[in-house]
Amino acid sequence: FFYHIPSTGGASINSWLRKYANAKKGYGYSYFQHWEADFKGKKSKDIPTVVQRSEGAFTEGMNQHVQNIGENEWRIAHGHINSMHMNETENLLYEWRSTVESQGC
Repeated sequence: FFYHIPSTGGASINSWLRKYANAKKGYGYSYFQHWEADFKGKKSKDIPTVVQRSEGAFTEGMNQHVQNIGENEWRIAHGHINSMHMNETENLLYEWRSTVESQGC
């Protein structure tokens, strides 16, 4: 799980992780990300709804991403600052960790 904080070199780390999701290079690890990148043109009153929708989509995607992990299988997840807020979602991190560990990882 990689939590990308803007302006901390995250784009470089993300590029490095993405290469492992490239089946053409012989890796083929599954890679999951979801984040709302474009708030331009949105009215300020609409931004909380957009963020809530993005957080919900990220959570749903992660719930699926951590299921049915095969033996010796690697999965990469990229969370962005507007995918989830760490001060509000610690319980999700614990749930995902528990789900992964219950599968022998």
